Amino acid sequence: MMLPNIREVQELLGHNSVATTMIYTHVMRGLGSTTVSPLDALAAS
Repeated sequence: MMLPNIREVQELLGHNSVATTMIYTHVMRGLGSTTVSPLDALAAS
């Protein structure tokens, strides 16, 4: 799995500081393993 460039994510989220973006990406990684999208079921079919 290829991760996006942190600077690209920063720009997309509109953060002035990369530190803010790093906080959000850290939180998202922790939640990603427990979140299941309904689209995942479609892809598995």
